[in-house]
Amino acid sequence: MTRPVYQIRSVDLTRIDSPSLQAWSALEARAFTPNAFLSPHFVMPALKHLLPGQRALAFFVEESNDSLPRPTLAAVALFLEGKPTLKFPLPHLVAFETIHSYLTGFLVDAERREAALAALFAHLTKAGSPWRALVFNTRSAEDLPEEAEIAKGFGCVWHTKESWQRGTIWTNECDGRALQDVPRRMVKHHQRNLRRLSEIKPVEWQLRWGESIPAEALQTFLTLENMGWKGEAGTSLLANPPQRAFFDEMVAGFRAENRVFVTSLNLGGESIASTVNLTSGRVGFGFKLGWNPEYTKMAPGMVNEMEMMQNGAPFLQAIDLMDSCAAPDSFMQKLWLRPRTLASGYYVWGSLPTLLMRGMEKARSLRRKQEPAAPASETDEE
Repeated sequence: MTRPVYQIRSVDLTRIDSPSLQAWSALEARAFTPNAFLSPHFVMPALKHLLPGQRALAFFVEESNDSLPRPTLAAVALFLEGKPTLKFPLPHLVAFETIHSYLTGFLVDAERREAALAALFAHLTKAGSPWRALVFNTRSAEDLPEEAEIAKGFGCVWHTKESWQRGTIWTNECDGRALQDVPRRMVKHHQRNLRRLSEIKPVEWQLRWGESIPAEALQTFLTLENMGWKGEAGTSLLANPPQRAFFDEMVAGFRAENRVFVTSLNLGGESIASTVNLTSGRVGFGFKLGWNPEYTKMAPGMVNEMEMMQNGAPFLQAIDLMDSCAAPDSFMQKLWLRPRTLASGYYVWGSLPTLLMRGMEKARSLRRKQEPAAPASETDEE
């Protein structure tokens, strides 16, 4: 049997055919780092509604050998073209992302990872390449060491600009065990809030998947997400027609493959908090949440999340891990206590570009050291 051959196919996503879309979607289940925000069900509606007129560069890495009847998709790399600036003066590509993306990176077959990444970096850094850097925001740092080592073989050096942690949770522990490490005062607050809500009307918690999600549940979520400051600021999905169109089309794609689930906290049959969650492979991603501000004193959004931590395990057997996709200052960081490390940074190649960026980073570091220290803040006693 001959050795596998890896080839790069540049794909025009405005003309992508159905077999390529199906292969791309199937790759998610085999990916080393699952990522719903690199799914065709997310990317294609995003390009249409959130980034109209903006061209995405898509590189499909395909493996061919004598034992395969047709090429197998081994990796997908998606980029937007970046413009050189004073702060980043190199011609570069930016890993695909939108205002609703919470993870970037590559989608790579776990069993073909080393060979697929080598083929990809060889292609991107080949003689005559118009780019000298790849920029990533909010990518997994946990898969970086091996990836960066492969890239180094092609003269491509990784630079981390920032790293931080985000909460995740094992779904098999959503039978109450997930609450054991949560600060006791938060568990007591939850029990009190649940009791206060039940004194108003009966409380019910629900989790529904895919085609079993009624259309009215999605509309209710949009209404809740539009309440409060998001609606007032015009930043909710419902307040922005292109974002609403993106949401509808995106959810329909995930729903058709049973890869979206909705949670609801109902009070007397009326939803007062809801979340929409996407899945890729065996990993779930918290996409959006909303709650009725009329009940803010009883923290319905937090009650909804903690009820999932108490009762969700039987409904979440299709996935192993949930990523909160929460901001560093979100209440979710105090609830989901298994951290995953994320990073922003860039790859750079070529002797002159590497020297240039190294000099700029040293200058930035020196300026930061010379800045006066910020005054100490008071300790959070909550």
